[in-house]
Amino acid sequence: MKNKKEVKPSTVCLLMSEGCNLACTYCFETTKANKKISLDVLEASWTILKNNNKQKQATFMIFGGEPTLAPDEFLELVNLVSSEFNSSKKEELPTSVLFSIVTNVVTLPLKFKHALKLINDHPNLDFNIQFSTSCHEEEHN
Repeated sequence: MKNKKEVKPSTVCLLMSEGCNLACTYCFETTKANKKISLDVLEASWTILKNNNKQKQATFMIFGGEPTLAPDEFLELVNLVSSEFNSSKKEELPTSVLFSIVTNVVTLPLKFKHALKLINDHPNLDFNIQFSTSCHEEEHN
């Protein structure tokens, strides 16, 4: 029997919001309900990443629906991560955390912008934004 290798995830994908502010015909996301991720899930996801990526980069893949429809939850996640970097022993945390955001960028709420500024200003945090321009205006709501 082979020894099983311990799985230590370096990336956690978070469905921040099930809702979307567009109606692109090709999209699999058809719900208009804006059910959002819970604080418990955000905290558990961070615990998984920080416990399995000491001295390595960890990544949150942020998507939806449309993640910018959950600005409070995104800001909560960023505050959770940045506060630990500000108060914990660095050797117990990942070297850095990347927030990789998939969005349509139709709207960018103030709280979401604030979270991005917090990430940008923190030496251990970074973000990238992936966006689609393939949805034609006539397909929007």
